Amino acid sequence: MRCLLALALTAGMAVAQTPNPHRVLDTDAPMFGVSFSADGRTLVGLGVDGKARVWDANSGALLRSIAWETGYLFTAAIAPEADLIAAGGPDKSVKLWNLDTGSTVHRLTGHTMESGPYKFSQDGKLLATSGPGQVRLWELPSARLRFETADGAGTIVGFAFSPDGRILAGANEDTNLRVWDAHSGKLLRVVDELPLLTTCLTFSRDGAYLISAGVDQNIYIWDTATWKRVRQFEEGQPESVLSMALSPDGRMLVTGGFDPATVNNPAHLILRDLNSGKALKTIRLPHAVMGVAFSPDARMIAVANLENDVKLWQVSNLRER
Repeated sequence: MRCLLALALTAGMAVAQTPNPHRVLDTDAPMFGVSFSADGRTLVGLGVDGKARVWDANSGALLRSIAWETGYLFTAAIAPEADLIAAGGPDKSVKLWNLDTGSTVHRLTGHTMESGPYKFSQDGKLLATSGPGQVRLWELPSARLRFETADGAGTIVGFAFSPDGRILAGANEDTNLRVWDAHSGKLLRVVDELPLLTTCLTFSRDGAYLISAGVDQNIYIWDTATWKRVRQFEEGQPESVLSMALSPDGRMLVTGGFDPATVNNPAHLILRDLNSGKALKTIRLPHAVMGVAFSPDARMIAVANLENDVKLWQVSNLRER
């Protein structure tokens, strides 16, 4: 794994002046995940203390805090409507909590070991869960198991659903990407061209491309008709990539880095133009960027990077003028 590169050696990136966050939402625990509600009115943050915090996205006021039962970190997912979270724990189950009431909605069982990560489909009607050797797909709100399938020689580290929910892609510790039919569970393709671990995946808004990034610091684009790599960004990440989000209009990509030596080392947040691959702005942060999210109107970026806060940047302040 590669070490963090000095910011001064990152050629061609716009790093001269780092704008201050538009707003900082202070918390009493480090944060590792963040998501806006589909209507943009609320923002949800996940803390290492096993609590989800819900803020008014406009005012920054804390609306409520919900505790979930989890025995380890970084294994929770937020539904697209920001109304549910899925999280697991030492009892090997996956539990779904209602973020309005704090009540447990479902308890999903069947994984033979502690599970994670998890991913909701964009319409919130499917939930992918994983454990060593297993991928399970659940239908919501019924919590009916649609299928179970093997996930390769390692374990899953990241999922992505196509926008129409028909395809599920997974990145495995064996460095391969796997693509399944989300209706039948049929394995459609194994992409075995990557030398190192992929940590994050996202589909383009039309589903024509899959974007991947990971430990090798590069960002790749795959044609979902052929599953061939059609592009690699010339400007990679100064360190390994841990988090990624595509803007709702599909025009911008934000990536967050981490030093594989420790998540406590500095890392970078980079906003890119997806069409050109050009880095519009690079921001240096004191710790790994664990979670990033665009607001539905693509005007704000929320960032969780293991500090006792969630930071919000205005995209207009990060784009070149």
